[in-house]
Amino acid sequence: MISRWQDGSRQPYLIERVTGKFANGEDVKGRFKLNKTAKELLLNNQLHKISPKCCTFLKKRPARKFEKESGLKPILGVRGNESGLRKTQYKSCFTKDMKFTPIWDLTDDLLEQIYKKYNIELPNIYKYLKRTGCMRLSLSVVTSMIQKKNYLY
Repeated sequence: MISRWQDGSRQPYLIERVTGKFANGEDVKGRFKLNKTAKELLLNNQLHKISPKCCTFLKKRPARKFEKESGLKPILGVRGNESGLRKTQYKSCFTKDMKFTPIWDLTDDLLEQIYKKYNIELPNIYKYLKRTGCMRLSLSVVTSMIQKKNYLY
């Protein structure tokens, strides 16, 4: 969504998702819209260039290459709790093409128990964010915002 806007698209559906408003002025309800911070940065041209290609080059292609070269299936650290779409896509620890996703059903509560039991120290950024991946607003933007407030370390 962000990359299409940055590339100049102003299709009605995209305008609704970016601004959070329908053409009639009503608020867009549901998950498929930008959060307030990303919206403000994007509309004020303060958001760095974002591309959906990072997933292709950093995850998908390396996983395919590993599979092709080794003959093995990659293990994916995908959790259903991370998004509504993932909850519907992952129904067991194996994907349709038999990739292994051992933590697909790991709940936030169980994850918290693991952190406590094994005394795992998390970076301070997770006090402010649940995830730092490709979700709507990139880690570099969030990190710079948090560093300005001395939250990070």
